[in-house]
Amino acid sequence: MSVIKDPAGNPAPTGGFSTGGWYSGFQYWNGTFASQAGQIHPASDQQGAGETVSEEVNIQGDIAQGLAPGTNQAYINQQNAQPQQQQQQTQQTPATPSTPGASSQSTPGSTGTTAQPQEDVDFQAIYKNIQENSGVKALEDDYLEKERIFIETKAKINDNPFLSEATRVGRERKTIELFNERTANLQNKIAMRKADAEMETKLALKQIDYDSDQSQIAFDQLNSLISSGAFANASGELIAEWTRRTGVSSDLIMSAVKAQSKTDVDTQIITSTADSGEVTISVINSQTGEIINQSSLGNVGNAEGGGGGGGDNEENANRENLVMNIKEGHTLRKLIERYGVSGGLSIDEIYRLYNANSPWGEAKEELPDIKLGKYQDEQD
Repeated sequence: MSVIKDPAGNPAPTGGFSTGGWYSGFQYWNGTFASQAGQIHPASDQQGAGETVSEEVNIQGDIAQGLAPGTNQAYINQQNAQPQQQQQQTQQTPATPSTPGASSQSTPGSTGTTAQPQEDVDFQAIYKNIQENSGVKALEDDYLEKERIFIETKAKINDNPFLSEATRVGRERKTIELFNERTANLQNKIAMRKADAEMETKLALKQIDYDSDQSQIAFDQLNSLISSGAFANASGELIAEWTRRTGVSSDLIMSAVKAQSKTDVDTQIITSTADSGEVTISVINSQTGEIINQSSLGNVGNAEGGGGGGGDNEENANRENLVMNIKEGHTLRKLIERYGVSGGLSIDEIYRLYNANSPWGEAKEELPDIKLGKYQDEQD
């Protein structure tokens, strides 16, 4: 069977698209998508139908999600600047009710996808298998049981005729506070594991292109937000959103955030792709090149395999050797010649690691001059 996709080429979530929901920035309504990202569907019964959501409203959404102001608007602008795939109007299975910890609307930000059609792939079966192994159902059952007890307790309080109004209100407020405290972590886990399951499904269908410009933009935004401290005390929903945007698992994002909170540690999430197509995502200390956490995603790209292999490990080894050579006092010019050409490391990364580890202090040259090949006299 063919996979129903949104205008950006991303497949429908389990259960199909939900009327009123937002997918890759496009609103879905009764079988069709709005013609532009950020536009309220002209056929909807919502206020402002046919109009584009204002930048001010999008900024409010950024703040509510803990994002840098302008993040959602930038994504919407990017979507509208790209040619979209033909909208699907095939009748779909009605969407299942939303589950605890999951947002009823998908905000902008799915990672780049391949343009190849996914014919004869049972998306629902793949997703179901991954979700069953994710432990989401057990978490949701736990949440629903706690919710049932909460509702019963609240009803008993409100139905007690012997309580004064002040006592009733006080007990109800305390019950609500306890329920929120006892389920907050559970809802965070549900949100993150659902996002991880969606990411694993896309990986299984080879629908994530970590080398695409869209993915690189998402990675840069994520690293910037983590470095700025925007993910301190982040909710599970926020981490889940960035798992969907970048294809980085919630565990890796959380490890980067945790390491970033330590004194003098600046983390960065990077990807590397071997010639075989195997993709590795690593959380590193951007000052030393030390690997904090790492996950291999297997063969994600379109390479045929069998050639090269292990390119990601070679790059990590080059990074470690670079830091060692910097500490030994090698000149910046020689380091860039050695690791920037044959080592596969960018000049920006070499420059940053040099400034953080050189026994001679930070480089005398500015980065723009380095990129032009302009060096001051140096000594080994």
